[in-house]
Amino acid sequence: MTAAARSTDWVSSGRFEANFLSDATSQTLYFYNRHPISCEIILAKLRASRGHLDGLRPEELFPHDQDHYGGLAATDELARGAQVSNGSRVADFCAGLGGTVRYLAHKYGADVTGIELTPARVSGAQELTRRVGLQSTARIVEGNVMDVPLPDASIDSQPSWQEAEIFTWFDRHGIEFFEGLEIWHVPALRAEFRRRVGRSPRPDRSYMPAWPVRARRFGKRVFHAVKRRIIP
Repeated sequence: MTAAARSTDWVSSGRFEANFLSDATSQTLYFYNRHPISCEIILAKLRASRGHLDGLRPEELFPHDQDHYGGLAATDELARGAQVSNGSRVADFCAGLGGTVRYLAHKYGADVTGIELTPARVSGAQELTRRVGLQSTARIVEGNVMDVPLPDASIDSQPSWQEAEIFTWFDRHGIEFFEGLEIWHVPALRAEFRRRVGRSPRPDRSYMPAWPVRARRFGKRVFHAVKRRIIP
């Protein structure tokens, strides 16, 4: 087969190697392995502000590790709705760096297990938890939430967000209060913002590199992926 034929076959079949992953699990791992919020970044920020990392307290992590829309206020709403209290056994699916896990354990006295798919984020979550001394009540384990690695009846509650609840937060705080968050990919939320404000939302993406940098990186990934297919 010629190089041109191999290239045509690759494009027509839609197979992307390494940088273009078709499997949903692989796509998730690829994204979160490159997520702009990581254990290393959080610790670097704390080291810069404190001068050292000795004696870290859980509340010092909270401004940095709540990687979900609504922040601590949303977690508190969720905890109240799920009646989380001292001794409650809670599971947090897709736990990320464990921010919610540690918060529920620290503030509410719950015994919390977080389940996270990405190994790098599991190890990062465990490191952050260890540094603030919450290992006994806040655990993050590697697993797929489609096949939960927990025994039956081992938890009391698994809090979750619903669109109806989010709309009540819009009513309470004003929808523009949430504009900077990355939630507007949900069609119902985006439509509600447009209805109330009269324009599309503008989430804060200052954490992302400038678009020329992203374009160059994307171009390099395309080049190397094609090169691997063309050159034996």
